[in-house]
Amino acid sequence: MGLQLEPNFDMAECFAPEKNSCPLVPGCLLSTALDGAKAAFLAELDRYSVEDLIATKRDGLLAIGAAA
Repeated sequence: MGLQLEPNFDMAECFAPEKNSCPLVPGCLLSTALDGAKAAFLAELDRYSVEDLIATKRDGLLAIGAAA
């Protein structure tokens, strides 16, 4: 679900080489740490669908949408 909702999930400049201007990239491990964290986060989100997340609150959420 995560990448379907947010296909460009660059957490830091160094995740997008075409935009990266960080001089620390050659010796920095932040991108490795963030990449692992992103993978774990998205793996957890992949366990659910949007329907799963709103199923128990569907009526209330529909009422909010109708009021807008």
